[in-house]
Amino acid sequence: MDTNLLHIFIDVVNSGSFANAAKKRLVDPSSISRSVAMLENHLGACLFHRTTRKITLTEAGEIYLKRIEPICDELARAKEDINLAQQQLKGCIRFSTSVAFGQTCIIPLMSEFKKLYPDLEVDIRLDDRNLDLIDEQLDFAIRLNKTADNRFIRSRVRTSNYRVCATPDYVTHHPSIEIPDDITKHQLIVFNLPNYKSKWGFKNDRGDIKDVAVKGKMTMSNALAIRDCTLQGLGVSLMADWLVDEDIASGKLIHLMPEYQVSADNFDTAIWIVYPERAFLPTKTRVTIDFIKERLLA
Repeated sequence: MDTNLLHIFIDVVNSGSFANAAKKRLVDPSSISRSVAMLENHLGACLFHRTTRKITLTEAGEIYLKRIEPICDELARAKEDINLAQQQLKGCIRFSTSVAFGQTCIIPLMSEFKKLYPDLEVDIRLDDRNLDLIDEQLDFAIRLNKTADNRFIRSRVRTSNYRVCATPDYVTHHPSIEIPDDITKHQLIVFNLPNYKSKWGFKNDRGDIKDVAVKGKMTMSNALAIRDCTLQGLGVSLMADWLVDEDIASGKLIHLMPEYQVSADNFDTAIWIVYPERAFLPTKTRVTIDFIKERLLA
């Protein structure tokens, strides 16, 4: 039997429809339907309940999936092991991250990555939405929030801290900012998310938290734009360390009230890598994740 039929069956199960499986494989949905029909004919059993709105596994389909999925994973693992032994890591790695994090922290790594793996195609989706890994056929995603979805594995890369920042010139020509309530007297540049544009939380070294209501004079949906406006001296903003620490080190920005932890969401802010839960993680995915983790922790 053609093992490709098994992979097509698994693709249909994971994607939820013949159409989605066809989209993933770049083929006509009718070819997927024919392949499943061939498999069902070979087995002498119906694998899917089909309606005009959705498909679900039959009891026979559930039994078959449970048996063949580990086998298909092992076949893929064997192929990956051979490719790795021959130093031929090929294919396409596809992942997503936010626009600002991608441009600031991931794109600068690509020159080194491509030198290490020249035959591996890279497809990076820079998008401030949390794209669905299954619908968008992503191998993994880099997230700045802890995704609550049991379909995926979450791996914490490192903590992300937030800084209240302004330029030296702005600080010189405006009232001093020494305690959290002082920010209410200033021109604030805020991110267009519910918490970020309504309140900032400040935690002192004793663990006491003070929430301060904020109202932005400028509201933006892109962290890079907020950074640019802050560097122009247009006001005070709350930005992640990975975005502004170089500006602080160079003296372009001042880190205000560094004795406080600051957050607009919660104080467990971090960078996460998220990938579909599966028994076998392809070598191309594992190698790319390991590379990114190592560089972000350096």
